[in-house]
Amino acid sequence: MKHAQSLPVILSLTALFFLSNCEKENIAETLDPTSGVEQMEDLTISDSFDWSTSQTIEFKIQSKTDNLIRIASADGVIYHRANLKAEEVYIVKLTLPAYSKYVALKIGNRWVDLAIDSEQVYFSNL
Repeated sequence: MKHAQSLPVILSLTALFFLSNCEKENIAETLDPTSGVEQMEDLTISDSFDWSTSQTIEFKIQSKTDNLIRIASADGVIYHRANLKAEEVYIVKLTLPAYSKYVALKIGNRWVDLAIDSEQVYFSNL
């Protein structure tokens, strides 16, 4: 019986011994000490770095028939709605998030992906 009661005590002491010998990682040692950046003024940033969080894109859209259009984000957020007149060029400038690489255009009942690779985007279904 004495051995059965002392077993939990021995296991507890053994566990405490192993846990107390574990070394915690020193966060300061994991940082790169050679970076040399201690303040914002120490950062070297290229002159060509674009700090913009938005971009202004001009859309030119033309349809062979009168149509309702919607310009939307990839996840369906509508940026703009308009009624197009047949064969007229509709022009609108929109400010979009800088990370946007394309928008979805709904013209009538059809969705079309338009790539944003310049400051102007053209679409025509004539």
